[in-house]
Amino acid sequence: MIDIKFLRENPDIVRENIKKKFQDAKLPLVDEVMKTGRPVFGDEVSENMTLSAWGLPIISGGKVTRTVLILTDVTAIREKEKQILVKDSVIKEIHHRVKNSLNTIAGMLRMQARRAKDPDTKDALKRSVNRILGISQIHDILASQSGGQIDMDVLLDRICKLSVDSLTFCPVRVVREKGSDPLIVDSEKAVPLA
Repeated sequence: MIDIKFLRENPDIVRENIKKKFQDAKLPLVDEVMKTGRPVFGDEVSENMTLSAWGLPIISGGKVTRTVLILTDVTAIREKEKQILVKDSVIKEIHHRVKNSLNTIAGMLRMQARRAKDPDTKDALKRSVNRILGISQIHDILASQSGGQIDMDVLLDRICKLSVDSLTFCPVRVVREKGSDPLIVDSEKAVPLA
């Protein structure tokens, strides 16, 4: 959508940017419309402006005689998209680091459990390790997906496997029945559940 306020307040800047971009230029978008006779869409980027461009053919006598260009300033939108991608990457990296830190803590508790003499202490440390690894699984899932919601089926599968691996000394096959509808939960609720 065209920012009318910007156009009204800065007509010289807009006119100059469009002139710079399109003066004496062969536009691939126009060339493609002329060649194919079909509408074409794309972004045209100049130094400090991004324009969303639609090229529409005007056909006369079975040939494209002219091309209508519809230009929309999408500079702010593209900048916001870049910011969202950066933010999403940072959040994923944070979840990854939290997962690694939790795994390090679990490893330290495992070492402590191996050194402990008292069976109650060993048991308490093993339970703590399992709780920490459960929370770690949530951060692992959040690090590999977008958004703040978790598919509980994926989480429950991981926690079941983790529980069986850590609590049994012989091979055990666990069958978990899944519902037909996915169970999606906010990450804030998934951490205590895990």
